[in-house]
Amino acid sequence: MRAHAAQRGWGIEDSAARLRIQTIDAFNGYLANSAAHHVAERFRARRIADAPDDLYAIAARETLRARGESIPSCARISSSSCGASMTAGGGSSR
Repeated sequence: MRAHAAQRGWGIEDSAARLRIQTIDAFNGYLANSAAHHVAERFRARRIADAPDDLYAIAARETLRARGESIPSCARISSSSCGASMTAGGGSSR
């Protein structure tokens, strides 16, 4: 382990206090608590949208863009103009 750590430049010999030995259960608890805190901090100023349709359309467009798929022309304008073409997978073809 020391050779591996030295190759990586972790410096564990210099700062052994940073090491934490714990059970998997304790580690899972630590992750869950830190993740909950992080999520709460990130979304503290957010609120529930009264009309989430446009947010869903934005998410769908960004997903298609990330996958390199074409975005339906109606989706470039507004979610309300797409109607059924953006539902049930009708907005893109693989």
